[in-house]
Amino acid sequence: MAKRLIRRPKVSEITGLASSSIYEVMAKGRFPKSVPISPGRVAWVEEEILDWVAARVKERDEGRAELTAQWPRIAVKRLRMGLPRRKGAQDAPGS
Repeated sequence: MAKRLIRRPKVSEITGLASSSIYEVMAKGRFPKSVPISPGRVAWVEEEILDWVAARVKERDEGRAELTAQWPRIAVKRLRMGLPRRKGAQDAPGS
């Protein structure tokens, strides 16, 4: 079966991540790498993105939220940059 490539807006829709977060986590080697499709344009393999989401759910279900524990740090970074909190963001417990 052929692999389907999806562009960044669809990746954001599937993962719930903003483009800056996608590139930040990708740079750390914790997100599927993009595939160049033309000069200045990239896409991702849809199956790899879906696998990444499934792995986050599995971590949550097993109580091993190693990567997801990093997300509050990204929210703090947004606040320090003067950016508004994302819709639906919640305060960390005990804050």
